[in-house]
Amino acid sequence: MASSISPNKIYLTPNEVAELLMVSPVTVRSWAQKGVLVAKVTPGGHRRFLKSDVENFVRDSGVAYVEAKPSVSRILIVDNDPLMMTYVYDILNGSGLGFVLATAQNGFEAGAKMYAFAPDVVLVNVMLPDGDAFLITSQIKKDLATRHISVIAITADTATESIARILAAGAETFLAKPFSPQDLLGLLSHTASVSKTGRGGAAKADQKPSAKLSEAESLLFSLKRLVETKNNYIGHHDATRLKAMVGIFGRSLGFSPEQLQALHNACVLHDIGNLGIPDSILLKPAPLTEEEWTVMRSHTVIGAQLCASLKEMESTVQIIRSHHERWNGSGYPDGLKGEAIPLLARAFQIVDIFDALTSPRPYKPALDFAAVIDIIKQEIAEGWLDPQLGRIFLELLETRPQDFAVIPSIDEAA
Repeated sequence: MASSISPNKIYLTPNEVAELLMVSPVTVRSWAQKGVLVAKVTPGGHRRFLKSDVENFVRDSGVAYVEAKPSVSRILIVDNDPLMMTYVYDILNGSGLGFVLATAQNGFEAGAKMYAFAPDVVLVNVMLPDGDAFLITSQIKKDLATRHISVIAITADTATESIARILAAGAETFLAKPFSPQDLLGLLSHTASVSKTGRGGAAKADQKPSAKLSEAESLLFSLKRLVETKNNYIGHHDATRLKAMVGIFGRSLGFSPEQLQALHNACVLHDIGNLGIPDSILLKPAPLTEEEWTVMRSHTVIGAQLCASLKEMESTVQIIRSHHERWNGSGYPDGLKGEAIPLLARAFQIVDIFDALTSPRPYKPALDFAAVIDIIKQEIAEGWLDPQLGRIFLELLETRPQDFAVIPSIDEAA
C-alpha cells in the first residue's frame, strides 16, 4: 500500500506524519512537545511539520518511512484465543493502513483460507492446540504456491529452544507477548520486504536477491525480538534512542553508510550474548561474585559467535565483541589496546556509556549532562576511552546538546 500523501506537499499534519512513520498521532505530538521533531504552529493553533524537517528527523533518528517499503495488504490471523484475535484484528483494522484481514481459529480453517483468501502474511499463535502452528508454518513453506507468504509467530514462550523451533519450521520472525500496537505494526513494516513471488507461482530463477530478506537481515529481526524481550526485564538500552545518537556521532566522524549501518545493527545486537547468560546471574539483585562477573563478561564472546557466520555483519560482529575493550588495554574479552580496538567499537562504546548514564535504570536515576560530561572526561583521563573520539563527542555534547536530548521510545510516547 503506497502512501496516500502527495509527494508535492511541503507541510504535513500530525496525522500525515504518523502515517508516514507508522506511529500514532499521539507519538508525533509528543515528539513535537519535547522538541525532538520541529513543528510550526498555525495562527489557529494547529501543528504543521515541514516535510524537510521530517526527513531530517528520519535521517537522525533511524525511524523509517512507511512509503520506503512495499506494504503488506492481506493478513490472515490464526488464533484460538478470541481476546487475542480481537486485539490483533482491532490494531490492524484501526491502523488506517488499508489492511485486508481474515481470521481462522485452527489449522483446518487456516488451510482452507490459504488459497481462498491468499494472504501476504500469516500471524499465527504458537500456542494453538495439537502443534497446529508448526504444521501450518511448515505446510506454507513446503508448498510452491504458498511459500512466498510470510509467517510471523506470536508467542509468550521466548525460550531460545522454543523460538528456534518455530523459526526452523519456516517462520520469518516472531512477536513476543505482551506487545504494543507499534510493536506489531513496526514488525509488519519490516516483514513487508519479504519476497512476494506472485500468488500461485514459484520464484523465478533470475529473481534478484534484494527481493527477499538476506539471511543476515532475517536473523537480525529474529534476534532483535529475543533481545528486546530480555531487555524488558533487565532495563537495558532503548534501541531507537541509541540509534539516533550513534547516527549523529557517526556522521560527525565521517563514517560511510556501511559503517553507520553496522552501528545501527549494534544498537540492537551489542548485548545479544546476554541470551547465553543464566538468568540467575543476569537478573541477580545483589552484587555479582568474581566468578559470576567472569560469566557475565563472556556475553561479548557469545554474542560475536552467534552472529559470526553472517558475512554481511562482519563490522557489527567486531562491535559486539569489542565494545567493552579499553584504550589502555584493561578491558575485555581480548585486552586489546589503543587502535588495535576496532574503530567502530570505540565510537559505539562512547555513545553506549552516554546512553547508560543518561537513562534511568531500576537501580539508578538518569544523570544530567553536566554529571555525564564529568564522568566521560574522567574515563578519558583514566585511559579507558579513545581520547580523540572522546574529545569529539564532548564537543558535540557541549555545542549541540539538543541533538542528544533523551529521545522517547515509541512505546513511551504513545
